[in-house]
Amino acid sequence: MPKTINELRIWKHSHGTHQTVPMLDGQRERLIQDRVLTLHRDTARRQGKRFRSEMEPGDFFYLCHGNDVQLFGQIKSNLKNPRTTWVERGYKVIRFRLGKLSRFDRHRKAWAPSGNTTCWRVPIKDLQPFGREILKPFFGLSLNDLLKISRVKSRSSNVLPFIEEIEEGPPWLKTPQPYNSRQKSAQVDNGHAEFSRIYDPDKLATRVSAHQKCLNRFAHLFPQQRKYKSDFDLLVVNKAKVLLVEVKTIRNDSLGQLRLALGQVLYYEQLSVRIHYPRFEVSRLVVTDAKPPYYLVSFLEKYHIGLVWLPFRGKVGTSLLGKRVLKAFGARMC
Repeated sequence: MPKTINELRIWKHSHGTHQTVPMLDGQRERLIQDRVLTLHRDTARRQGKRFRSEMEPGDFFYLCHGNDVQLFGQIKSNLKNPRTTWVERGYKVIRFRLGKLSRFDRHRKAWAPSGNTTCWRVPIKDLQPFGREILKPFFGLSLNDLLKISRVKSRSSNVLPFIEEIEEGPPWLKTPQPYNSRQKSAQVDNGHAEFSRIYDPDKLATRVSAHQKCLNRFAHLFPQQRKYKSDFDLLVVNKAKVLLVEVKTIRNDSLGQLRLALGQVLYYEQLSVRIHYPRFEVSRLVVTDAKPPYYLVSFLEKYHIGLVWLPFRGKVGTSLLGKRVLKAFGARMC
């Protein structure tokens, strides 16, 4: 147990990005949900060895994905499966990143998010700069807070900077992944797709296939653009602007589906897209696999959300705003 600030042991740990560590694509969010740090055992500059032999239960760390800070935590396990290629340690979350600030661009020291390292301990001489530049602005914590956390023995303490381990991370921590048209929707043992946090008929097995096919048909309208997925269905990136897309299938329930789409689009825009693309112009679009009633098209346009319908058979159509948005992003049908 550290008795002074200089005895604190704090690490920077990075799970990389899809460019730097492509083998973790699709796993980064799952690792956060499972509260697991992982590292290739032979990572250069003795980082793999330090992770295996020098990191200890009780040490603090912050996790980043490339230069995007994610959370601050405390190691709680010894090395898991020490003979495997990708070794792991369990942890508990102390605090998720606060708000919109995610990137660090002040310098490229080894312990900084922008440093060219994967697992690096903050030197004693840099603990104070670390507190000012990382701990306080990203997590609202001080080095003295960490000393108090280290001394907490029970819940009776009045020191409460912890988040319960079971708490789900905020949506801005979910990094958009490259869109893959061949990806299949996840299924669970009861024959239904994984449920999102809110009820959505498109997550039921009977409609998952139709949803994915409609999404794929729409994504193919942008062959030259970068496309990403996350909680939202699709994000199309074109220079300094992005197009946020929510796809819905209609089965005599257009009112419920488009009402749900409105809430999802507004939610994803504010708590996910604008976090990752703060300086980009955001356009919003709902795509359906059948033509919705006219009053619902007008309803969405009042909230500056365009609409495109792509029936499997039949005429493709757009609202006025939907057509302008497609043209602005160079859709193949325009």
